[in-house]
Amino acid sequence: VGALVAPKVQRLLCFDISEEMLKMARRSLEELGHGNVEYQLLQADAPYPAQYQGTFDLVYSFDVFVHMDLHEMRHTLHGVREVLKPGGLFFVSFANLLAPDGWRRFARQKHYSVGGFYFISPDIAKCLLQHAGFSVLKCSKPQKGNTYLNRDLLVLARRD
Repeated sequence: VGALVAPKVQRLLCFDISEEMLKMARRSLEELGHGNVEYQLLQADAPYPAQYQGTFDLVYSFDVFVHMDLHEMRHTLHGVREVLKPGGLFFVSFANLLAPDGWRRFARQKHYSVGGFYFISPDIAKCLLQHAGFSVLKCSKPQKGNTYLNRDLLVLARRD
């Protein structure tokens, strides 16, 4: 996703709690010649660095929340709200239990682990977002033949 976003923005800042994921992102984006990207290692459960409070117009999190339990989602959503400017946009994906491929994957998964998926329903995603201070603007619908849309819930929200 970063490879698609980087050429469209003045500055892309990649956050992760995994040093290895940041190294992979750096290698990929540098190979593509994207020099407008910065990388920031975060400590799990720590707030985003104070210098980023209220600075971003857009934050996206793709294939990240699918690995979090509800409490971690809640904590992270509040952190995302803090780094967005008022009215800033947030694009996020959740593992959707009600989508056909979401249910199939859930049924095959014996239990939750960080390496697996934590499935929620669209109403739970909306509840978490609203309680974190977001207005939900748009939610995806399952779409047969599309890996992500037929498994996940993609949401565009605005910071209130």
